Amino acid sequence: MKGWHVDRSPVRARSSVDCGSRGVVFPAPSAVTANIYSCSPSAASADTCWREGTRKRVLCLVDPWSRTLTEYLLDRDPVVGVEPLQRPLPIGLVLADGRRCRMRVGGAWGALDQHPTWVGYYSCSRGEVWAAPDSPTGGIDRSSRVWTVQVGDRREKLEEVAVRKALFTTSARG
Repeated sequence: MKGWHVDRSPVRARSSVDCGSRGVVFPAPSAVTANIYSCSPSAASADTCWREGTRKRVLCLVDPWSRTLTEYLLDRDPVVGVEPLQRPLPIGLVLADGRRCRMRVGGAWGALDQHPTWVGYYSCSRGEVWAAPDSPTGGIDRSSRVWTVQVGDRREKLEEVAVRKALFTTSARG
């Protein structure tokens, strides 16, 4: 893992996550290759994790802009592999105005004043990406060559901003 650092801090090393067992496992929403898991609880931000060899641990990408993987203990070993979703969602977005947005991992967000039924899909350096709760694209409008999102604070008018870069996850090869 040249160029990467593993956070094996004692606090994290005692924390455990559940990545599934008995044939029930979930793929990371941002995975484009097999065997990248989504683990719980959501407070661990362990939605993008790889098994660490045969050890009972996983390495998780908490911050998609860092070169650090966070180590967690496994509650139980996922005995099966997992295939990626047919239409993965980016773990991170870089918007045309420079904002960086991280995919939402659980948690409670307030309602959006102008669209009270919409939900937040990404938390950005300023504001959030919002869309209808059943958005299959995670709030990203992919209908044209340039993807766009609706970004804003809960109380301000949303603005449409172009996506400059979308970050997906894969497994390293050899």
